[in-house]
Amino acid sequence: DHCPARMWAGCREEVVLKKKTNKVLTCGEFDRRRRRGLMSCRVMAALSFLAACLFALGVYYIMVISLWASIAFLSGSVSLARVRSCMPGGRRLWHANDLGVVMEVPRDLVMWELVEWVLMTLGIPGAVLVRALGGNAVAVGFFAGAGIYGSMHIVRILWNGGMEVERILLHDEGVRFTWSTGGHVSISWLQRPAVIGASWQGALIEAAYYPGRLEFPMGYVPVSCRQLQRLLDAFSNDPGLQASLSGPEALTAVLDVLEPTEEEYSDSSWTWARPEISQGGA
Repeated sequence: DHCPARMWAGCREEVVLKKKTNKVLTCGEFDRRRRRGLMSCRVMAALSFLAACLFALGVYYIMVISLWASIAFLSGSVSLARVRSCMPGGRRLWHANDLGVVMEVPRDLVMWELVEWVLMTLGIPGAVLVRALGGNAVAVGFFAGAGIYGSMHIVRILWNGGMEVERILLHDEGVRFTWSTGGHVSISWLQRPAVIGASWQGALIEAAYYPGRLEFPMGYVPVSCRQLQRLLDAFSNDPGLQASLSGPEALTAVLDVLEPTEEEYSDSSWTWARPEISQGGA
């Protein structure tokens, strides 16, 4: 089920092509922003709930919007906190099988990601309710747009066969990225895939013969952008490492490359626990 190197159009993929990117972050900046994202969600959840309480005495459609937003931000806060809790034990999420070396996320993490899309689909009945409460066209349009976008995403998940726990597969011929929706894209090592930075959502990957940039969402992936960058740099440029992915030391080779640097341990970004701590808690 790997796509040929030059037949991208036939892939079922959850991919965003970036011909031009307004702001390209370094991988270090992206990793540090993940921590701030959790704090922002918590603040926005509190402010939205406060707004819902304030408008409960008069402008009811604004109360509905604020309450919906507070639930969405609260869900985001809980899910990001769960991602953070998975990061220290990230080594245990990688394992070797007959295909190669695979990273799978915990099933509950996948479900938290699904919850966010389900909450967006509630925008459709929400738009009806807001209109009934006297909301203006902008408020109704905002709700309806969110509901339609969320519904399209749910349909895509069902079309692809359901949610997936696999995120990254490395084998001796290339790498495969899988989205939680079930879409995936495969890249041959001959195409020299490389992480060239990050957007607000995830890692930006370039490869030969690929039409633009592949944006791989990492919000719910317990791996840092810098780890992914090292992984592709190492295996894209070392045929010996590529060959090791078909041998008994495949998992060790991958984990050695992924091992966080001292900078990653000390710059307040989310990363794996130090080996001695991880082993002591196992």
